[in-house]
Amino acid sequence: MPKSLQAHKHKLFGLMINFTHLHKIRSERKSNSHYMALSQCKKSSLRTRYI
Repeated sequence: MPKSLQAHKHKLFGLMINFTHLHKIRSERKSNSHYMALSQCKKSSLRTRYI
């Protein structure tokens, strides 16, 4: 977590999304791109769990 946000940690929250659902959303926005690839969506989803 960035140092600038650590002082406000008690005010922060996050929402999680299933990577297959994220893939569906990204496919509609940017089809045929690395951004929407299922593997990229899975990495993005897993990365957010460790923030």
